[in-house]
Amino acid sequence: MGANVNNRSFQISSVILFVGFILTALRNWDTGWIIAAATLVLAVIAYTQLRGLQNTATGDFVFRFNEAFYFSDKDKKQNQQLIEALDKTPPDAIFAQDAIGHTSPHDRAFWDAVTAFRRKEHAEGDGKFDAYHVDSYLGYLDALGTYWQEGMLDFDVISDVFGHYALIAFRNGEITAYVDWCRAEYQNTEYYRPAQDFYDEDKRVSEKHKPS
Repeated sequence: MGANVNNRSFQISSVILFVGFILTALRNWDTGWIIAAATLVLAVIAYTQLRGLQNTATGDFVFRFNEAFYFSDKDKKQNQQLIEALDKTPPDAIFAQDAIGHTSPHDRAFWDAVTAFRRKEHAEGDGKFDAYHVDSYLGYLDALGTYWQEGMLDFDVISDVFGHYALIAFRNGEITAYVDWCRAEYQNTEYYRPAQDFYDEDKRVSEKHKPS
C-alpha cells in the first residue's frame, strides 16, 4: 500500500501550489505571472502523472489482493470452496459440528441461530468449515473495510471487485451468527465491524441505484 498515494496529499499539494502561484504573481507582476503560469502547468502535469501512478498502484493491489483472497490456500482453496457454498441457492450448510463448542451460553445461542437459519433456508448438506476457515474469509473483508474507512482505497473500486463476497457472507445466517458469537465470546462489539460496515455501505449503494 506504500505506493498508493492518498487523495488528501493531492489536495494539500494543489492548495500549496495555487497559493505559490498567487504569491509569485503579486510579488513581480511584470514577469511573475509568466513564471507562476509555468509553475502551475508543471504542477498540473505532475498531478496527472501522480494520479496515474496511484491508479496503477491501486489496480495492482486489487489484483493481488483478489488473487490472495480467492486462492489463499492453493492446496485446499478454502476461500474458493466457502464462496461456492455461500453462493448456492439454497446455500450449503457452513459450519461443521465441531467448529466451536456446545457448552457455553454463547455456543448454544450460536447453534440455535445456525439451526434456525438452516431450517428456514433449507440449507443442504453437512457443514464442513471450521472457525479458522470463516475467520480467514472474513479477515480479508475486514482488511478491505479498514482500507476503505482509512481512505486508502476507493469504495467503488473494492465494491466492484469484492462487494459480492461481502454480500453472500453477511446475508448468510450462519456467518452472522458467528460474527455475533465472536463479539459475545471476546466481549468486543467491534469484531469484524469494518467488514460489516463495508457490506452495509455496499448494500445501501446497490439499493440506491436499483432501477425503479
